[in-house]
Amino acid sequence: MAALNRDASELMLRHGAHACTDVTGFGLAGHLVSMVRGSGVNAEIDMSAIPVLASASACLAHEVFGGAVDRNQAYAMSWIDITEGAGQGGLPVLFDPQTSGGLLIALPPAQAEAFLDDMKMRGHTAAAAIGRIVEKAPGQTEGRVIVTNAAPGPVRGRASDGGYEPPERQAD
Repeated sequence: MAALNRDASELMLRHGAHACTDVTGFGLAGHLVSMVRGSGVNAEIDMSAIPVLASASACLAHEVFGGAVDRNQAYAMSWIDITEGAGQGGLPVLFDPQTSGGLLIALPPAQAEAFLDDMKMRGHTAAAAIGRIVEKAPGQTEGRVIVTNAAPGPVRGRASDGGYEPPERQAD
């Protein structure tokens, strides 16, 4: 969200991307659900691998969410499975309707690490592998998103960089 998508779009083509979408008003979960439902596969998302802006993390901790989080969650939860042991406290990050978001890219597994290395060489330190595409198991419904781990991952930036300040820190 803090950088243009030009480098990512150029590099994803070089590394053989299967699919891509920008993460905007439907949130990460809404866009991922659309990708997997249209492809006949499932996806696993590791919450602990999702980089989060510090100001978003502060908002999450104080239960301050964007207006469309509830609507996005109501839509996507029909296709989301939360594994045992994965908490729900960080789930709003999946439904956050941020605009001008980053790209959600499906790459061949053998190319994912090289793509991330190339992104980091270009200064995009927040680029991360947040999950994987998996074949549906026999008897399992396709188009599912399986969420693992309890909380969002690495925090980027500082909450004081124009982000949310908890009420006890705000000046009168």
